[in-house]
Parts: sequence; C-alpha cells; structure tokens
Amino acid sequence: MNHIRNIFSVMVCCLGMSGNVAAEKVSLTELNDQSKQEALRLANLLAEKSKLLPQDVYQKLNTATFAGASFSEEQLEKLLKSVVNMGVPNTPETQELRAGIAQVQGLLAKKLQSYRVTGVSFAVDPNGAFFVDNQDPEFTVAYKGASGDIKTRRYKASIDSVGLKVEFAISFDMILFTNTSVNFYDSEKVIELGTGFEMSFWPLARINTAVFRVPEAERVVLDFNNPEHVAFDPNVPRWVQGVNQILHQFSITYVPFKNMPGGLFIQHFNFGISANVLSVVTGGTLTPLA
Repeated sequence: MNHIRNIFSVMVCCLGMSGNVAAEKVSLTELNDQSKQEALRLANLLAEKSKLLPQDVYQKLNTATFAGASFSEEQLEKLLKSVVNMGVPNTPETQELRAGIAQVQGLLAKKLQSYRVTGVSFAVDPNGAFFVDNQDPEFTVAYKGASGDIKTRRYKASIDSVGLKVEFAISFDMILFTNTSVNFYDSEKVIELGTGFEMSFWPLARINTAVFRVPEAERVVLDFNNPEHVAFDPNVPRWVQGVNQILHQFSITYVPFKNMPGGLFIQHFNFGISANVLSVVTGGTLTPLA
C-alpha cells in the first residue's frame, strides 16, 4: 500500500498539486474538462488522507487522471461517488474536498440522466418451448443525449411465460421500450418485469382463410403433377395463403416494468416450428451487461 501512496504523491507533484484544496481556483458549477480535472485533483488529495482506501480505487484514480477523454463520464461519476463515500477522517479540510468532488459528481449524474432511451433494438434468440417458456434474448439499447450523442447499454432478458405454446425456432426480435423516460443513469439497475402476455397472429391467418375461401363452384382444379401446387389449399387464393404463411411466423410479447413506469414490447419473427395461441408472461428481468 505504501508504494501505491508514493506513486500518487509523485503524481500529485507532477500535476502541480499542493496540500491546499485549490492551488488555482477552478469553477465547479459547470461540467467541462477543467472541472473534471479539478474533481480528480481533489479526489487525489482526499485519497492521500485515507488509510483504508481500497487499492482498486487508487488504480482507477490513476487511470482517470492520465486517460483523459478515453475515461467515460459514467466511469468518472462512479469513481467520484466511491471517493466521496470512502472512510476519511471528518475535518474541515476533508469536508471541503468532499463538497467539491460531490458537486462535480452531481453534475455528471444530472447529465447522464438527460440521456433518454431511443430507437428500436434487435436480437436473434433460438428458442424452445412446450407450454412453459423462457425467452432470453440479448440486445443493445441506445440512449440519446440533448446534443444528439449516443450512449448504449446491453441487456440480457429473462422472460418467463406459460400458455398454449409449442415452439422450436429461431426468433428474430424487434425490441422496444414503451417508456421513453427511461434514462441512462438509471439503466445500470436490473429492471424487473411484471405480468404480461404473448400471442401470435395465427388466429388472423384462420380468419383470412375463412373470409377469402373460394366458393365450391369457383374452385380451380389443381395439377398435382406440379409440386408447386401441392402445398396450397385449392379453396383459398394464393396471395391469401402467402399472407397466412407470414402471419403464422409472427408473434408479439408485451410485459410492463415492475419497478419503474413503462414496459417491454417485442415483435417476433420465427423461423422453424412455432404454434402459439396465447401465453401469460409471469415475470422476469432485464439485466444490464455493460
């Protein structure tokens, strides 16, 4: 631990840091490169006064100080938060250091909260179900800031359901958060899923078949020597059967979030065996991966 402290002592000197809280006054009321560097300077000073600071925090401080723009704002916010909450003797000087660090950490948190979920996500999910199902697609959600820049968060879903469903297929999913107020700062939390539903468009295919069925007198005699005709019902127009084949492959899942407003909507396009009339989603989670 002593050699790590020595490294930071040298680093502090190289950066022109002194034992004073601020060698050159930098405004901490606005978030910019200068205020971020000042927060790191104060964090290093506070770290020097801690006897119990974990080694990984020292290493992260070192990385953040020299990494510059490659150290992300979310990483910096986490680091400053951990430094503010570490065990350091409570003196007027450490209180002032903490206040300065907390001010920049608060500005970072506020900025990260301004990033709102946007757009549609996509996933490929091989799935097998026999009345009981667990969908577990992985997908990336984009969060857009006020200036138009994008941050992303990857999730792994676990969606439990039970119902009239038999499926052995590869599902191509289009995924949408129905609540655009979900923000990037809170996206690190596990999202709990409530009770929802999953259904296919198979009933619509049956309705199409009934509505567009050709009367007995107008049926066309099939040439069964032509393999192209064998798979089609002579009583239903070809274009209707084509639409029905597509409808058989589509299904949707909707489940509300349990611990925040909004919900998860998934449009499935299945390749394989898929027969799903209606299932009840009993719960699940969306776990952030990165």
